[in-house]
Amino acid sequence: MRSTVRSAILPIVVFACLLLGIELGVRALRPHFASRDFFLSLFGDPPDATPQTQQPLFEGDPVRFWRLRPNVDHAIWDFTVVSTNAQGLRYAKDIGPKPPDVFRIVCVGDSVTFGYRIPLVFPDVPDQYDRNDAPYPGRLERLLRDAYPDREIEVVALAVPGYSSYQGRLLLEQSIGWLAPDVVVICFGFNDVAMKHFPDKQVMSPGWVDTTLRRVMSSSQALLQTWHWWNGRPHAQAPLPAPAPRVSRADYGANITAMIELAHAHGAGVLVVGPVYRDSKTNPPEALRMASYRSSLRDLMRLEKVPYVQIDELTEAHQDDNAKLFGENIHPSSIGHELMAERIRDALRENGMLGKLAG
Repeated sequence: MRSTVRSAILPIVVFACLLLGIELGVRALRPHFASRDFFLSLFGDPPDATPQTQQPLFEGDPVRFWRLRPNVDHAIWDFTVVSTNAQGLRYAKDIGPKPPDVFRIVCVGDSVTFGYRIPLVFPDVPDQYDRNDAPYPGRLERLLRDAYPDREIEVVALAVPGYSSYQGRLLLEQSIGWLAPDVVVICFGFNDVAMKHFPDKQVMSPGWVDTTLRRVMSSSQALLQTWHWWNGRPHAQAPLPAPAPRVSRADYGANITAMIELAHAHGAGVLVVGPVYRDSKTNPPEALRMASYRSSLRDLMRLEKVPYVQIDELTEAHQDDNAKLFGENIHPSSIGHELMAERIRDALRENGMLGKLAG
C-alpha cells in the first residue's frame, strides 16, 4: 500500500516542483507584468501607463478587473493627488467595524464620487494643491459634522474611477457586510453609457469558473508572461462586434435596483443621485445616452418609491451657465462637488434619513 501511494504521489510532487521552478525562474529573469495590465487588456483598454518611478494607484482584481491599491500615500494620478487607507478606500483613516455611536454613509460610485482632479495637482509641483478641497463625500461629512457636532459621522467613498454600475454592484456586494452603513448613496452613469465591443457582464463574467481562472492567471508571472507573449504575436484578429454601451439601459436599472435591495436587506436607507453631465454640444451622441439613462432611472425610482435627487444645474438642462460647476464635460469642479454635497444633504433630510443623528 505504501509503495502504491508513493508511486501515485511522486509524479504530482515532481510536477509541482517543476511548475514552482518555472514560476521562480520567470520572476527572477523577466520584468514584472502587472496583473492590472492583464485585466485592462481583457477589458479592451491600454496598459496602465504610470511611470515606474511613481506609485501605481490601481491593482488587478479577478472579479472587478481593477481596484484602488491600499495604503497609497499621496500618489499623483491624472492631476489628482490620492491617498488610500488599508482597505483601499480614499478615506483619511482605516475603517473598522462600525461602533454603535457612529453614523456611517457609504457613497457608491465612479470617478465623480471618487473625485477626479479633486484636489487638482500638477506633477511638476506636487506639494502645491488645496488641502481643504474634497469630493462631495468628504464635503458631505463636513456639512453633517457641522450640523451635528456631538455625533460621530463618517461618509465613505466606495468609488473607483472607470467603474460602471455593474462593477459598483459587485463592489457593494463585497463590502456592505463589513461597512454596515446606515445610508447608501448611489451615483453612476457615464461609464455605463461608454461604448465597448463587449458588455461588462460578459467581459467580467461573475461565474465561479471564470473568476477562478482569472484569479489563477493573475497570480502567476509564468502564465501572465506566456499570455503576454502569445497575444503579442502578429496574427489575424477576428472581427469585433459593433460598439455598444458597456451596460445596457435595462441592465443599468437592474444594477441600481440590486444595490438598493442589497442596502435595504442590510438595514440601510438609500438615496439615488441622477448622473451628472455638463452639456449636449461637446459629444451629442453621448449626451443623448446620458439623458436617456437618467430619465429612465428617474422614472424607475419614482415607480419603486426610492428617494431620488437630480441636480439640474449639473445636467445639460443648464449647459448655458454651468461651466464653472465642471472641470470638463463629465466631472464636477470643486464648486460642483460642493453643490452635490449640499443637495444630497438636503435630500437626506427631506427623506428622513438623518433621523438617527437628530435623536
